[in-house]
Amino acid sequence: MNPQPIIKTFRLAGFNLHHLFFKKLTLADYETVADTLSAYLYANEASLIQVYMAGSEKDEKTWNKACKQTFGEINWPLTRMNLSAKQPESSFCITCISGQTVKTLVGGGFISKIIETPDSRLGIVGASYPPVNEGSPLTENLVKGLLFTGCDTSHLLKAWIPTRVPTSENSTLKHPETETLLPSVVLPFDPTYKGEINHSLWALKSHHPEISIQRSTKQNAYVTFYSTIINHWESKNLMLSGSFSAGENKREQALDALGEQLLQQGFDWKHVVRGIIYCPTSADEKDLKELFKTRKIPLPSWLFVPGPTTRPEPQFWFDADFVLEKK
Repeated sequence: MNPQPIIKTFRLAGFNLHHLFFKKLTLADYETVADTLSAYLYANEASLIQVYMAGSEKDEKTWNKACKQTFGEINWPLTRMNLSAKQPESSFCITCISGQTVKTLVGGGFISKIIETPDSRLGIVGASYPPVNEGSPLTENLVKGLLFTGCDTSHLLKAWIPTRVPTSENSTLKHPETETLLPSVVLPFDPTYKGEINHSLWALKSHHPEISIQRSTKQNAYVTFYSTIINHWESKNLMLSGSFSAGENKREQALDALGEQLLQQGFDWKHVVRGIIYCPTSADEKDLKELFKTRKIPLPSWLFVPGPTTRPEPQFWFDADFVLEKK
């Protein structure tokens, strides 16, 4: 049976974005997924700009091999969320863009994507480094990569940074100079893993006075998150990223706080177009899915990633995008 994607299309500051979710894959599926992706890109005159992968090191190598066979090269950022080799299935969220020309820069250890309209510029950066150590700030190299796109940290929408020993204090990143919080997800990675993994950044720079970007942070006993709101005459986008405790009562309180944030901005859980949530264990993944079902939070647009437990009090790490289309 050929794996078929769940597809979400939406607008972000005038850009046409597509999220393709492929779930419950095995190594034998990767060539078919790459061919399916190639056909989708051709049919929609779209370009691939980002791959989020939940899988093992072996999954990444097999996927890259399949992509090289289908596309001839790999010129997009890939961020792998670590799964144990014992996990038999992997999942993907693949992001594409249509309707605009995509400029690709490869060099200096970076893969960068630049998409520009008269009104705004979208910059995406991917780079490979060893997992950062506990407490490490956003590295200077990643900041340099962002500058190559014509953006800087003031334009940052989100960052995915793997770390060996995550803590509640570094579940979000701080600017290396100003110490201000940045929208980020600090991914827990196996502390014994020594290889390189891919970090990624997204940034949006407005050229138009009617495109506004508002940022805020919130932290309480249950949840820490960064909120970014992008207002455009075609759409309103809300991006949430952060972490919350895996304790049974605390996770419900965290979802209450996130739901309240959605309502305050005119959104609902049904407006999610992409959610990625990193769970401490497979049991936590199962329990959280059941909690989502009871709250009628749509599951198709979410990737649940079971990962290693690296803290005495494990946490969930999440990144979610919500969209309201304006008529």
